[in-house]
Amino acid sequence: MLAQSRVGRLEVGQFYAASDGIPELLIRTPQCLSHHPADPLTEQEIMHRASGNSPH
Repeated sequence: MLAQSRVGRLEVGQFYAASDGIPELLIRTPQCLSHHPADPLTEQEIMHRASGNSPH
């Protein structure tokens, strides 16, 4: 089964890693690879980021 058909079945902390010349590998990590805030940004936060004054 190809990784593409299994992506929807991944659990929290599971990811696929791949590179040229090696097969895909299912990896598990206890930490999230990206940050997702609990709440969406406020309009003020969006405007601040859009102005270029934020390190994000």
